[in-house]
Amino acid sequence: MRSDPPSSVDHRRLCAAWNRIAHRTRRLPLFTGTPRLVTHGETIVLTRARLRFLFALLGIALGGAGVAVAVHPGLWRLIPPLPPGMFFPHDLVAGVSLGFLAISVLVLARANRIDCGGSTFPGQIRIVQGAVPFVTRVRTNLDELSVRLAVADDQSSLPTGVVVLSLHHEDPAARAINVAAVERDSDLRSVYSCLAQRMKPDDQTIVRLALPEGSELVVPKTPLGFMSSLQVNYRLAFSDADHAAFLPTRSRRRFPVHVFLGAMAANVFIAVLAKYSNNYGWPIISAILFTVSFLLMLVAQAVSVSRYEVTFNRTHLTVRERNLLAFLHRSESCPIDCIAAVQICSSSVTGAEFIAYELNVVFRDQAGERLPIISHGDSAALSADAAQLAQFLRVPLLDHARTSAAP
Repeated sequence: MRSDPPSSVDHRRLCAAWNRIAHRTRRLPLFTGTPRLVTHGETIVLTRARLRFLFALLGIALGGAGVAVAVHPGLWRLIPPLPPGMFFPHDLVAGVSLGFLAISVLVLARANRIDCGGSTFPGQIRIVQGAVPFVTRVRTNLDELSVRLAVADDQSSLPTGVVVLSLHHEDPAARAINVAAVERDSDLRSVYSCLAQRMKPDDQTIVRLALPEGSELVVPKTPLGFMSSLQVNYRLAFSDADHAAFLPTRSRRRFPVHVFLGAMAANVFIAVLAKYSNNYGWPIISAILFTVSFLLMLVAQAVSVSRYEVTFNRTHLTVRERNLLAFLHRSESCPIDCIAAVQICSSSVTGAEFIAYELNVVFRDQAGERLPIISHGDSAALSADAAQLAQFLRVPLLDHARTSAAP
């Protein structure tokens, strides 16, 4: 049966329901994983919601059957006799079944879905969050909405650097509904492309850079996830007007030396303790501590000789990497004319309470391909290095560390 579009009389009710869903999805989007599309004509069903709904119904059926078997004496007799020595009390079966039933109900309450178009809702979109009795539904016209793909910044309630797919209503009073948030934009491209065919598209994860020869270069704003640390380990240094390089800082050069000296002191202390101790257990403990301190010495030596050096001159960009053996290294270089821009990105470090800032160089002949240079938690130091490098290379600086996501 065809449904009429929402009238202007229901405008306040629509905005109220829309904002209720938007309030719930500011920290936890509708779909916490990567959604998959199942299209039936013009209808879009996100499979994670459908599978969650089906598994929740199955759990409710099994939990209800367990409770019924535990409570009803006649059904309890239908269970085959257990081997001698095994016994399951009614309370245990009822408790496990009730717990399974409660978890299934909670999962069912998060059975979200998005229906777009189709014969049931022609020209409309319906968003369902939860299930009876916790359900919230909102339905509006497709021409009133826009779908946005953006990168979350440090002002968003979501982790910095994640790609956010959100729905925006043309009404200024309506907030944005976060549909999904993932670390890689490729995981949401299919969903965004499908929704963009039915409503206004707004892709904010890319920027188009005009090149001097007249062509355009598509540069992603998403971070590359380069290995990062809270402290600054590399800074840009100029040996002369035509040579620049990212060199390790003084603290990074001194850290392996401090670890090495500390491990040496621990070895001397352990050797003295093992020699003059009369306790039988001390030699074993000393051997264990000596092994640990010796491994620390090896780690310090490996860190001291392993380097990642990036150098620039007026003709080439060179990347050198040395491994544990200082005399073995490898290097790659490319013409400096291949660099189109210098880029800054930001992302939240998983398991740490700081935001990492990346400095990347963007190549003009690789369709926006990027090379990560350094990454750390000091935004001021990295911005200064990026500005000096862009001035040295005579290319534009793209600061995407403040990319705005859904408001």
